Amino acid sequence: MARSAGILAGALAGLIPVMMGLLIIVRTGWPHFGAVNLVANGLAASILAARGWPAGQAWTWWLYAFILFFVGINDLVILVQADRFPLTVLPLAIGTIGLILSAPSVLRPASRP
Repeated sequence: MARSAGILAGALAGLIPVMMGLLIIVRTGWPHFGAVNLVANGLAASILAARGWPAGQAWTWWLYAFILFFVGINDLVILVQADRFPLTVLPLAIGTIGLILSAPSVLRPASRP
């Protein structure tokens, strides 16, 4: 149960920046570098959580953590400068919950016969 909740939280945390980036692109009418960055990072995080974690690939968990904390904090700064602070904390919070819930099953997968 915790594993599937972690996968869902991880994928959802990646989709929030995608939606926020697309909203910025639609509002400005042209591809803004910060918005394109949000969309690309969010898609990468969602794909890692949805495809890598169920397969028990530990490297996807670590790469997701890197994207969430290193790249996500950079994206957070971009969005704070754009006056969108309350919503920008959600991907970091939900993604951290996803990492915590999925860590036991992804980092220590069941032994194979």
